[in-house]
Amino acid sequence: MLTKGSVEIGLETRFGPNWPGVRCGARTKAGGECQRPAVKQTGRCTRHGGKSTGPRTQAGRIVDRLVRPKYNDALRFLDEGLASAEDLDKTCCMGLGYPDGPIERVIRGGLARHYDVSKSLYEMTGQHGYAPVRRAVVAKLQEPA
Repeated sequence: MLTKGSVEIGLETRFGPNWPGVRCGARTKAGGECQRPAVKQTGRCTRHGGKSTGPRTQAGRIVDRLVRPKYNDALRFLDEGLASAEDLDKTCCMGLGYPDGPIERVIRGGLARHYDVSKSLYEMTGQHGYAPVRRAVVAKLQEPA
């Protein structure tokens, strides 16, 4: 918040309590809900997952290479009817100690975005684990141009 004379400038005045738009709603460090405006695609603000441009560091690329095959496997399990999305997520949370499940993460990040990352990794490595799954391909095809 910035004050110049008697005028206040900043997020609290632009997006105050009466602002009619959609808010991010992500849990903040203080335990409350984020009040920043959400972007349309993800429903989160730019600090909590909206408008990511992808990994910028080698560590970020390594994380993508580790998690994308896991996400693809979980999405394939859904396609094959082996388990519901809730069961897959619950299993990963309870059995592996994850804070949230793979399906929840992929949906939150966007299936079309998952398709883009998986496709680029598949083209780079040629490994089947990175090949985009059916649900991600369909989401990409349904994405507005």
